[in-house]
Amino acid sequence: MEENEDKVRVVARIAWPIDPGPVSFANNVVAQSDDGGATLYLTFFQTNPPILVGDRESIEEHAENVHIVDAHPIARIALPKSIVPKLISLLNRNTPGEPINESDNS
Repeated sequence: MEENEDKVRVVARIAWPIDPGPVSFANNVVAQSDDGGATLYLTFFQTNPPILVGDRESIEEHAENVHIVDAHPIARIALPKSIVPKLISLLNRNTPGEPINESDNS
């Protein structure tokens, strides 16, 4: 018996929602890899800086007292290292401006 003989293949259409409802957007990301470097972990966070209103003096006073902005996790994705070059290529094709480098640390 061959290895593939006991596998079942299911083909199903994905029904993408027209209105996905409330969505949290991430505006920060942290990239990490496991010890062997075989897996890249991308963790996406949402940070909301404080709203500073009032006259210049009160805004500056409030801003001086802001020391931490909480980061709330939105999603974490684990990618095999082999996919990373394909992901970079996909991002470069769909992102205007300077191309992304695999060695970019920004």
